[in-house]
Amino acid sequence: MAKLIYGVNTTQKVTPIQVRDVIIICFVDAHREILEAPKEFVDMDEKEFEKFKFIDVEKRISGLIKENGGDPENPTKENLIYVVSQLKKFATNFRSSEIIAKHSGKIMELIDLLK
Repeated sequence: MAKLIYGVNTTQKVTPIQVRDVIIICFVDAHREILEAPKEFVDMDEKEFEKFKFIDVEKRISGLIKENGGDPENPTKENLIYVVSQLKKFATNFRSSEIIAKHSGKIMELIDLLK
């Protein structure tokens, strides 16, 4: 039976792009209220603003991958480990250590499946 982690079937080949995208989606979900803060300063409808939040997080993740010497369109396992470590540091300002450990642990399960 398929085991899903954030929608990724772990019984099939897991790719770095899938993991990168899971990190983006997970981060947007976990920090939704923080990402909502600029809403009052921009003139966008709800759909546009939702897209804006994802683009903002994508840029942050891409920046972290580049900071680690990687290519955001072709991240390595090491790049993704670095991203998770940096996001864990950021999340300590907003989340409990238990929540951070739970979600980063699930993402690390996916990263561990990368070759």
